[in-house]
Amino acid sequence: MHHSAQKLNALFQISQRIVAKYDLQELLDFIIGRSLKVFGAHTGSLMLIEPLGSRLIMRSVVGLSAGTMRTMKLKVGEGITGTCALHGKPILVRDTSKDPHYVEAAKGTLSELAVPLLYNGKCFGVINLDSDKLANFTKQDMKLLSAFASWAALAIELKRSRGQN
Repeated sequence: MHHSAQKLNALFQISQRIVAKYDLQELLDFIIGRSLKVFGAHTGSLMLIEPLGSRLIMRSVVGLSAGTMRTMKLKVGEGITGTCALHGKPILVRDTSKDPHYVEAAKGTLSELAVPLLYNGKCFGVINLDSDKLANFTKQDMKLLSAFASWAALAIELKRSRGQN
């Protein structure tokens, strides 16, 4: 099976199970954990825009320290992740050393992929994946993760509408 087809199949399988997660935090952890595995990232985070709309807060991480999760709060528009949130568009960075927006969250990150979580056309968060390999992510990966993020956003909003934060 072609590599992209394998990723698409894995994301389809995950999307079918995503609504079965009952707790919001468990759902967020599931989304970022599976995204990391499918796309071969070494670290990743799922950040949500705080209610006032000015900062992104890490709600689930893999491969980052608990201290980083507690202390890293990006302004919307700051860094690759914040820029993704501001414009509601995915961003693929093949070499972080050449991107002036890059903000280091994990040592050794050489490439990054950030996709928005959109609901009713409005960005409320970002799935961010980092790799310790140059050009680890492709445009096809960006399209696939964006499609998956659509399912994830719907599931997250469903949980939030039921009073889970």
